[in-house]
Amino acid sequence: MNAPALQPLTPTEPVRSGAGRLTAFEGLRGVAAMMVVFSHLQLAFFAQAPQSLRESVSFMPRPLASIATAGIEWVRDGHFAVWVFWVMSAFVLSLRFFQLAQGDDRTAARRYLKGASLRRYPRLVIPIIAAVLLGYCLFSAGLMRNQQAAPLAGSDWLARLYTFDPSLLRALKEAFFDVFYVYEPAKSYNVVLWTMKAELIGSLFVFAVLGIVGHRRYRWAVYAVTGIVLLLLQLDYLNGFLAGLILCDIYVRPESVLHRLPLYVVKRIHGLRTGRVVSYTLLAIVLVLVGLPKDRQLPTILLSILLCAMTLFLLPLNRLLSTPVPVFLGRVSFGLYLVHVPIISSFSCAAYVWLRGYTDAMTRGVAVSVATIFLSLMAGYAFYRLVDAPAVRISKVLTKRAPATTSPGGRESALHPGISAE
Repeated sequence: MNAPALQPLTPTEPVRSGAGRLTAFEGLRGVAAMMVVFSHLQLAFFAQAPQSLRESVSFMPRPLASIATAGIEWVRDGHFAVWVFWVMSAFVLSLRFFQLAQGDDRTAARRYLKGASLRRYPRLVIPIIAAVLLGYCLFSAGLMRNQQAAPLAGSDWLARLYTFDPSLLRALKEAFFDVFYVYEPAKSYNVVLWTMKAELIGSLFVFAVLGIVGHRRYRWAVYAVTGIVLLLLQLDYLNGFLAGLILCDIYVRPESVLHRLPLYVVKRIHGLRTGRVVSYTLLAIVLVLVGLPKDRQLPTILLSILLCAMTLFLLPLNRLLSTPVPVFLGRVSFGLYLVHVPIISSFSCAAYVWLRGYTDAMTRGVAVSVATIFLSLMAGYAFYRLVDAPAVRISKVLTKRAPATTSPGGRESALHPGISAE
């Protein structure tokens, strides 16, 4: 007996809003962007916080203390957040192709890949230029105060930022070329741009895989072999992109997986997807695992894939991340990602130094962090309106002969702060 189709997996429900966006993914990227901000605030103003946290739970049995610590530590795991971005980026880049290929419109699918490939560089470089110039302007105006704040906060991370002489020519070179090919964090006007090389290469990798085997029946075997080869070559980040592509394939064509499973397993999957207790319990377990120390890359990759899959397929979690606050954070997250380090290095550090005579270090750090988050969100929204949205339009104009890269409702998505997908 054939297994029934898993209808809620189709692009019409439950992760689509009236604008055609994958709203749950929008919410997830907003949460992930905040994780990156929290990680940098911790490195800047709470360098001793992890050790203090471990000491505060030292009276507990070791396993319980580890769980308690991990339940808090996941909030600042910016490295994990970047892996989530990569998986989501590949998913969104693959979505239109699989929808067209599913309808046997292979000519349109190939045209999509061509247009998306041509748009990728301008789509990324325009926000990068704005982010680099923001850092350059603040630095050349003498507004960076990270070197003064670093010894007060005991932050080695702050001490490593902006230790070179500002140069407009070098800033432009970084924006147009260096971030993609010869990026040097020690000489960067915005240290979050290290993800751009991986994003560009990962995007082209996704398009190449789709173009070669995306419509073939044997693609699953190719996926498996490719993943193993990437592991052997230690190209872990490309496996993040490959995972997002595979996840999209399953999302658009669930029958390609479900028909291989026994009927009772499919029915159990249906039941698990709608249960709140199951969804939130799994979420709690994943977040604790994220917060645990990891000495290898593989657990981070697997957890990022699992969280993205849960966001898509577990309905309670999907609805939670589709609520207004996460979705707003997702909308401004690219800008938030790109502006928060220059803000921390200038305004936040200046405020931290100024407050040293009025409050203790902890109160000062909390006050500055709250102000930083508020200012970064406002700047992120302005960046979304003035830079990010126009970048989508400009990239389309530059390749106007190619079809638009759109989500199901016809509106482009930018699913990644730092790795935004059309």
